[in-house]
Amino acid sequence: LMKSLGKPLMRDFPEGYPQRTVYPHLVYLGHCKDVRITGLSFLHSQSWTIAMYATEHAVVDGVYIHTSLEEAVWCDGIDMDGCKDIRIANSSIETGDDCIIFISYNAWGPTLPTENITVTNCRLSSSATAIKFSEANAKGVRNVVIDNCVITDSSQGIIFCVSDGGFVSDVQISNVTINLRRFDWYHVQGTQGGAITFVLLRRSEWEDRPVQKGEPPPGVVRNVAIRNIIAHSQGSSNLDGHPDSPIDGLTLENIRLFLSSDPSAAYDVAIHGM
Repeated sequence: LMKSLGKPLMRDFPEGYPQRTVYPHLVYLGHCKDVRITGLSFLHSQSWTIAMYATEHAVVDGVYIHTSLEEAVWCDGIDMDGCKDIRIANSSIETGDDCIIFISYNAWGPTLPTENITVTNCRLSSSATAIKFSEANAKGVRNVVIDNCVITDSSQGIIFCVSDGGFVSDVQISNVTINLRRFDWYHVQGTQGGAITFVLLRRSEWEDRPVQKGEPPPGVVRNVAIRNIIAHSQGSSNLDGHPDSPIDGLTLENIRLFLSSDPSAAYDVAIHGM
């Protein structure tokens, strides 16, 4: 690995990988209904801290999640895969991977949509991404409202990714304050520091492989509204659709971007705010 200031410049995998094969979650909810998690702290998880699959009517309220920003690779805060009717509120998450992530994939069972999710009054810090609509999306993510949150001491703010033929639809994000900085150990140096990012790629394109014959388009992003954002960033906000799947129905309203760049940094590629 390249070195910078005596530390690894890239950290794709956690310590011990691949010899170590077990990375437990602190909480796993599979096929659960009517669950409430409140007033608890979850510290130093070895993988996704709270992982949900096919879970309905769950509330996560007033929790504190903490892992190392530098060392906790794969230690997402809250992951929702094929879930519906979930409310996350009044919580603080700081982690070395994504804080809140929306997934629709088949790792734990049949692919299901993730839908009807609200996130309110949360503070998020991540050396990956604070809020991520995951590229692992084969069915869809829809009906999501994120409001009144603070993202601070993070590498990236909000990312919409699609790569497996699914969709992201009917999303509203509002009243978010974002303060970002680059981390010298993060594994995707060129994309660091962006407040708002859209990436639509086929799975082969995402993994830098030749496009396969008959491979489906990346998926669809439609009806997304982002309003009332103040963001101080060290990287550009890139809104990238796809030749086979343009972004459809994007609203940006009252967005204030402040860009700070450092031309002497080898990984600083930011020129424009957006």
